[in-house]
Amino acid sequence: MKCDDVRRFADLYIDGEFDAREAALFEHQLASCESCHQEVNALSAFQEALRQKVGPPRMPAAAKHRGLD
Repeated sequence: MKCDDVRRFADLYIDGEFDAREAALFEHQLASCESCHQEVNALSAFQEALRQKVGPPRMPAAAKHRGLD
């Protein structure tokens, strides 16, 4: 895995969407590259702050009335 891959797939990693092999490759890159490590930490902190500020996603009322929930 390369630094470009980390930038490209950081969101998937942070969201826990990698399988065990992909996560291991990603984590190996993070352990071997301080820049990648810092970038993923910063993105993770930003996403967490955003979640706390905005709250959990909510289904629009119109969708609930149409029976989409």
